[in-house]
Amino acid sequence: GASTVSPAPIDKVALTPWSRIARYPLSICTVTIVVALGLWTTGKPRRLTDLKQMFEFGWGDLVSIRLYRLPTAIFIQTQPGVRGTIGLLLIIIPIAEWRLGSRRATTVLFLGDWVSTVLVLFGLRLIAASGRSWAMVEAVSRDGGTSSAVHALAAASVLTICTKRTRRILGALIALEVLGLLALRPQLYDVQHGLSALTGWALGAYFLRTDRR
Repeated sequence: GASTVSPAPIDKVALTPWSRIARYPLSICTVTIVVALGLWTTGKPRRLTDLKQMFEFGWGDLVSIRLYRLPTAIFIQTQPGVRGTIGLLLIIIPIAEWRLGSRRATTVLFLGDWVSTVLVLFGLRLIAASGRSWAMVEAVSRDGGTSSAVHALAAASVLTICTKRTRRILGALIALEVLGLLALRPQLYDVQHGLSALTGWALGAYFLRTDRR
């Protein structure tokens, strides 16, 4: 009889190198932009200053409704060059995108950063109203970076782990990192990291409830 050729198994087609890479568009785009800007500003602090003026976010941008700066500020780092924190992007974002999916990971990345940024700015403005001039200086200074978004992604990803014990351990480690740094050397960005992690945790819990329904 006539010979037949069996079609390639679907799982073999789905697991080609390109299909594996294409499953992580958020990771690819974020890391590419951050690394490219890091290389472009290496040894050129003036370039970073110009980027901050154009794309980072502060109190003046909030009251002037220049909200387009909120998404762009995430990709502008606080120091020129390729910093060690980029290693966190290479680890956390692909894991989060794998656990949450690209759409949800993108939502957590941006909302985690935006919520924490706006809350910190309002907090600084309230402190400034009580006569603390340093708070107003901090509020009007534009800021950016990926660290808050990374904390939100990490917190949301922990909730996708099925094993309760592992989930609790990883959640405790995130809390220990944030609270420990606040206790040892309190910095404004540590407060933002904590708020971002709480936002990510809340989003992760919402996703779980949605899936169960």
